[in-house]
Amino acid sequence: MLLPLSKVVVKCEICDSLATTQVELTYNNPSPDHPYECTYTFPLDKTTVLAKFEAVIDERVVHTKVVEKEAANEQYEDAVAAGNSAVLAERSTKKDETMTVKLGNLMPGQSATLKSTIISQLEVVGGHYAFLLPAAFYPDYRKHGVKDRASFVYEFSYEVRILSQSRITNLSLPSNFIIAAQNDSRTDLLVRGSQVGRTIDLYYRTVDMLIPALHYATVPDSEQVAVAVSLVPTFDPV
Repeated sequence: MLLPLSKVVVKCEICDSLATTQVELTYNNPSPDHPYECTYTFPLDKTTVLAKFEAVIDERVVHTKVVEKEAANEQYEDAVAAGNSAVLAERSTKKDETMTVKLGNLMPGQSATLKSTIISQLEVVGGHYAFLLPAAFYPDYRKHGVKDRASFVYEFSYEVRILSQSRITNLSLPSNFIIAAQNDSRTDLLVRGSQVGRTIDLYYRTVDMLIPALHYATVPDSEQVAVAVSLVPTFDPV
């Protein structure tokens, strides 16, 4: 059973090479009489930290906490068996790392919003920082055999703010996306878009990006801090 998405909201703040991304995915149960369990999987790089995750079912917030895998599965199964809504998130440690989220007992007519806060170190591609949004955050239901596209249309919102210590000299945007605002020194840019494309990749370059730097990001509503050192390699011609 594919649960239809009704809304996807992506908000990201990039400080030089460190990105803090908040993703909200809202699902609906269209069934008039059946509760459903759904499983959602998205990729995570080894340098990516899932800093926060929660689910909002109707107006009730379901907070998650880290526990042993066996205990987490037991608590989830007990909640579902009792007829309650429950959320289980598990990070895979296999070669291709993923985060799998199970949402149990989404009742008829209910909606659920999955909220993730992800902190990641940007890769350097072609001499540019690259912010690549995983396709799992804007799924194409046709790949799952859906022929009636009208039944799986969702609202999409994308906003990325780039804060740089030095001037941004080059910026490549996804198709149909725009620079909504920028300051005179071009160190603070806001990018927005509302159309889903084949790929949603953003690239940018700064004057001083080749200089080693120390970056940090705080987790919203938390005392946690992620720290990273940026070392961009250069290669002299032979």
